[in-house]
Amino acid sequence: MSRASSRRSLAPEAGRPCLSHSQNFITDPALVRRLLGHVGLGGVDTIIEIGPGRGAITAELARLGPRVLAVEADPQLALALVRRFAACPRTAIVCGDFLEFPLPARPFVALGNIPFNRTNEIVRKLTGEQSGLTAAHLIMQREAALKFSGRPPGPFSLLSHLLQLEFTVETLCNIPRHCFSPRPGVDAAFALFRKRKVPVLAGGQARQFRDLLSYLHPRGPLLSDALRKVLTRAQLKRLRRGLGLNDGRRLSEVSLAEWLAVFRAFSEHASPAARATVRGAHAMLASEQASLSKRHRTSRR
Repeated sequence: MSRASSRRSLAPEAGRPCLSHSQNFITDPALVRRLLGHVGLGGVDTIIEIGPGRGAITAELARLGPRVLAVEADPQLALALVRRFAACPRTAIVCGDFLEFPLPARPFVALGNIPFNRTNEIVRKLTGEQSGLTAAHLIMQREAALKFSGRPPGPFSLLSHLLQLEFTVETLCNIPRHCFSPRPGVDAAFALFRKRKVPVLAGGQARQFRDLLSYLHPRGPLLSDALRKVLTRAQLKRLRRGLGLNDGRRLSEVSLAEWLAVFRAFSEHASPAARATVRGAHAMLASEQASLSKRHRTSRR
């Protein structure tokens, strides 16, 4: 994308509300440098920055040299960024909603201090099938970072389990709430999402696993209740005995390793009718989530 074309929508629209009141900015340059010390920039050609805000991270990236494509939703902040980085030929500013920004299919790295209330939507977009993401370094609510890491004890989310088929997630460091302005009500963390060289499951198996979990999760909250929709009583009894899963186990308490064991049992023993029941569940859920997200974004405008 050329410098000129990337900046075609920068003038604030008349009557459009300022978005900065919902953002929490990092103002300490020393903290920014410490955070970027966790980011391996060697060999990275392009970084997509999500929500540059006032440009604290953008400025340090411009100093370090990679090509930066910064996507900022607030038109007033975006215009200020264009002026600030006008003399930086490798830094381009795009005014727009990141969730509507077309991601490249070629490999790229993402970085951002993302809005806490849009974390799931942003992670879904970054890690989607059409994305060329190799690694994402994201500042997010600490609780969300722990949930995405998928390490016991839970609670675990459907998104974290599906994500970990292709990505590893780790918390690089914690960021206390007093490091932001305005100060949020929770602490944050700097989380790394890295694409696996070899996925946990691939091809048809990955698709069937996503379908199974996407079908079962809305039918909780107890694992046994959800599994009764696709397994016979005898199959469920053998599975519970093999995994040590009791009837009171909640879906949010089941680890990825346990879900993989459930999937193997389903693959080996489920009836053709049960397989047909779950087929396509992930695509249907993704479509519903995309529609809901779009309605929410439209209503906020």
